[in-house]
Amino acid sequence: MIPLIKLPTNKDDAKAVADVVMGKNIGLGEKVFEFEKKLAKFAGSKYAVALDSCTSALFLSVKYITEEVGGWGIVIGIPSMTVPLVANAIMEARARLVFTDDIDWVGTSYNLQGTNIYDSAHELYRGCFKKYPKGSTVCLSFYPTKPLGSADGGAILTDDKAFADWVRSISCYGRNQKSKYQNSWEYEVEMVGYKRHYTNLQAALCMSQLSRLDNTNKVRGVIRDAYNEAFGLNNTSDYLYRLFIPKRDAFVKHMKKNGMTCGVHYKPMHMMKAYDDISLVGDVEKVVKGYNETVSIPFYAGMLSEEIVKVIKFTKEWLEQNQRSDK
Repeated sequence: MIPLIKLPTNKDDAKAVADVVMGKNIGLGEKVFEFEKKLAKFAGSKYAVALDSCTSALFLSVKYITEEVGGWGIVIGIPSMTVPLVANAIMEARARLVFTDDIDWVGTSYNLQGTNIYDSAHELYRGCFKKYPKGSTVCLSFYPTKPLGSADGGAILTDDKAFADWVRSISCYGRNQKSKYQNSWEYEVEMVGYKRHYTNLQAALCMSQLSRLDNTNKVRGVIRDAYNEAFGLNNTSDYLYRLFIPKRDAFVKHMKKNGMTCGVHYKPMHMMKAYDDISLVGDVEKVVKGYNETVSIPFYAGMLSEEIVKVIKFTKEWLEQNQRSDK
């Protein structure tokens, strides 16, 4: 079965993780700090703070704003068609929420409207921070299937030192950052914080993946270009390759029957019970239609040539047969 997405791990990744396991500290420590510096340099930001998830990155970024303006003093707009964890993080940080009708962002990034925060869980490439407006906060994901995959995790990119220092402290239960984390008990807790920091074990895997991310993205680009040529599209994502196909569910079954896994990104949150009382600003019908037709086909750096050809063949055959039957 050809999977939807597959993490491009290799022996270097296994060695990097094994070296940490055999060392004395698999928790928060020097590997995390080393990774943060390399990530900031790669992305083009002054600072990077690694965390246990992109959800935590979004939560702390929003919380930093709501701390200044007071609880519920800010309204944030996000696409209804995104991961529910984004909405949950915003509400946990005591901001109000509305949904938008943006269905085109998937595979790239989007702005949390009303803030300087960007959710870039789907996108990471060299110098990417430079594309955002000055003063932006960019949140990344290292979930196993993401462009830079690990055993989960996330990070915040920023040029604001005060904000970066605040995130480092509050994500480590409010502890000050003067200690070198060398088993010292002489530290101070300066604020009531959380346990949302990253670990050496996760950072080691991320750092190994980061060292070849340029090439990984290049390989994904070759596959994307092959798909674009085959389907007459101009998709630009390095993470997901999406199509909009009527009778989407039948197409997913067709692909599975022929040994290929597809996915749907994402079911709109305004259609979920937990978010009944949250308004959607924009074209509701557009979002529902987009959801009913969107499908992601297999797309990852380790795809074999014959697998790419197979995905194209069965996708085009299905499209041609159904276009004829619709006439």
